[in-house]
Amino acid sequence: MSPVLNSSGRQSILVLVTDKSLTEIALNYGYNDASSFSRAFKRHFKVSPTQYRKQQEMTSNQNLKRS
Repeated sequence: MSPVLNSSGRQSILVLVTDKSLTEIALNYGYNDASSFSRAFKRHFKVSPTQYRKQQEMTSNQNLKRS
């Protein structure tokens, strides 16, 4: 089982709330490089980490506009 599946909740949050690069996140979770992490993340969440960040930013911005 890949590390992303073992702690996917923590990793998805880290992708969102940090300014760390995907390489730093990947290495923190035991991947050899960012591309390995990205592949596993996409397999699990059906979206790349970069797309995930962008989607969450858009959602957050829309919520701010509503307030």
